[in-house]
Amino acid sequence: MMHRNRYGALVFALRCALLCALVGCARTDVRIVSSTDALASTTFVAPLESPLDPTKNTLWCATAPLAWRALTEQLGGPVAVTDGPAWVDALNRSPVGPDDVAAAARVCDAGRVSDGVIDRIERAVRARFNASEPLLASFRALPPDAIVAYARLQKALRFPTPFDRFDERLRFVWSGGEARVASFGVDDYDNGDARHRELRKQVRIHGYTSPEDFAVVVDTKEGDEVVLARLAPAATLRATVDAALARVATAPAEQLGAGDVLSIPRFDFDLTHDYRDIAGKRLANDGFAGASIGRAFQRIRFEMNEEGVTLESTYAVGVMSAVPQKRLVFAGPFVVVLRERGKANPYFAMWVGNGELWPRDG
Repeated sequence: MMHRNRYGALVFALRCALLCALVGCARTDVRIVSSTDALASTTFVAPLESPLDPTKNTLWCATAPLAWRALTEQLGGPVAVTDGPAWVDALNRSPVGPDDVAAAARVCDAGRVSDGVIDRIERAVRARFNASEPLLASFRALPPDAIVAYARLQKALRFPTPFDRFDERLRFVWSGGEARVASFGVDDYDNGDARHRELRKQVRIHGYTSPEDFAVVVDTKEGDEVVLARLAPAATLRATVDAALARVATAPAEQLGAGDVLSIPRFDFDLTHDYRDIAGKRLANDGFAGASIGRAFQRIRFEMNEEGVTLESTYAVGVMSAVPQKRLVFAGPFVVVLRERGKANPYFAMWVGNGELWPRDG
């Protein structure tokens, strides 16, 4: 049985509670592949303690604090960023660590490019997940003394008994509108139905007070829990998640009863996010003064349907050398000089002041 992670359950709770308004959600039979740049109301957050805007879809995964913790080990302490975003300090304090995710479900590493960290990560990902890591390709362009910190989390969870899939569109309503989304679950529970009785065994209901206030836990074959909750959002994502988990911990568990309806939206998306608010920021750590964050990038692939849940997430961050990197690109006017070695005078010179000497289309 895989490790039961109290905070790992939030990966599932927050998606169901907050992500149904995702652009294109009305067609969950078609995978959404996008960057958050193209989604006006969807964002990623690196620390779970981030402020929560209840009007936005907000995604978090443990890969961010796992990779960040590996980076702090390379730097010898918390990451100190000059004029960095507020979430840096929150991520430095994050309690989420390797113990929260089973070793079989994660790869986490950090080191210098010159020490072969990228090749080491790729070998580990192939060995553990039989997968490649294309997101690392851009990090190969970093200089040899750059530091790369990386984490990947991968889970494939299956429900003991697949739920019913509903072709009818669930009417999902939020403050900005509504959408029809595909769903799965149990329609009009009947204790005389043998299949319904099997589904009942894997569903627990906690603290139901109204259709807008309740929590549901769905068990998986692997032992992980899928927690879904409708509740008032708190000021931060962690506080919202903690409220959902507290409901599960304190409210007695109930089972589906006659006529009960369980309808859970289906998801299938593959999103990427570039943390541009930290790119280029200088470090103030001892021994790294002047070094800068090159790029922080995260991917979350999430699918949830009547069969179960699939999650893949990667977070990678690169720290550039304190020595400014040179870009030797002749992209503007320049001079060309030819001379024999050791001679004072050249035998050819050319000033390139415009583009007339190159052929142009048309």
